[in-house]
Amino acid sequence: MVNVNEKKAAEILDVAVQTLRNWRFLQRGPDYLRLGRCIRYRVDDLENYVERNKVNPEGSIQTEN
Repeated sequence: MVNVNEKKAAEILDVAVQTLRNWRFLQRGPDYLRLGRCIRYRVDDLENYVERNKVNPEGSIQTEN
């Protein structure tokens, strides 16, 4: 399990650090860890967040064959 700070997490998600801070305040965004005053993100949680927010622009339902 790899943990990264908010700066690296912002780079991975291609968003501003302030965006992550806003999401935390609004209780949105990827899961995170609070270790005292330090905020850390698990890389797996960042990847899961991206996957959960993937949009299919055609709106079709994908089924397994």
